[in-house]
Amino acid sequence: MRIALKLAYIGTRYHGFQTQPGVLTIEDELFRALKRLNLFEDRRAARYSAAGRTDRGVHALSQVVAFDLRRELSEAEFKMLPRMITSVLPDDIWVLAAAEVPDDFNARRDATLRRYKYFLLNEGFDVERVREAAKVFLGRHDFRNFAVKPQGNTVREVKKIEVHEQGRFLVVDIAASAFVHGMVRKIVSALKRVGWGERDIMWLEKLLKLEIEDRIELAPPFGLVLKEVRYDKHDLRFEHDEYVCGRAAVLLSEQVLRHLTLSEVFEEFKREFLEGEGEDASS
Repeated sequence: MRIALKLAYIGTRYHGFQTQPGVLTIEDELFRALKRLNLFEDRRAARYSAAGRTDRGVHALSQVVAFDLRRELSEAEFKMLPRMITSVLPDDIWVLAAAEVPDDFNARRDATLRRYKYFLLNEGFDVERVREAAKVFLGRHDFRNFAVKPQGNTVREVKKIEVHEQGRFLVVDIAASAFVHGMVRKIVSALKRVGWGERDIMWLEKLLKLEIEDRIELAPPFGLVLKEVRYDKHDLRFEHDEYVCGRAAVLLSEQVLRHLTLSEVFEEFKREFLEGEGEDASS
């Protein structure tokens, strides 16, 4: 049996998704769990594939991997597979769903759409300028100026890009069949510069036409989420495991409370440092 797994993870502790020597990655933890359950021998024997390679610190709600099972599973075991695997994974990685797939299914090659969301704190941007600037990226362009160490063909087609406000944040929602390395984070950095008034839309157009070059920083990884991977050529139906999703929601609620509290603590530190006057520790 060949199966696909839908994964979600918080990437903060990991050096990216793909296995690398000497550092901890999401794949390392996944392979360890699969071997522990005797589901997986090695990536070559299992004809393993993954939809994408998120960078260090990037998160995912819809990473997809596919491989051949090492042993047969009963119908009951298959139904329980997401929670079985999740139970032997760290608390920041979850298998949300499993699906049986055709023998020739490849999670990377067969993906027809990848969608990312970037959560950008609104630091006083002109939101309408950002929205108008985002439209420039729609369609087929050469993204050489928006790639990390560009190599080979850097032409990609952006099928959707929208910017909407969500509380204190701007959310950049972007979809394409594929992206060059660093493309989303560099697009976000470029939009920030337009939103601050440092650059204009013509600057973006010239970058996409390769009429000029400019150094564009990568936006921080912690705001980026792989939101969706689509397989239009396959009737791939993932049904989320309710137990896994419920357990993940509880753990994330605890983390939200922790980070909101830390945010206020950091604000207190910042106020003290800016004022240059701290209270005596003995008071």
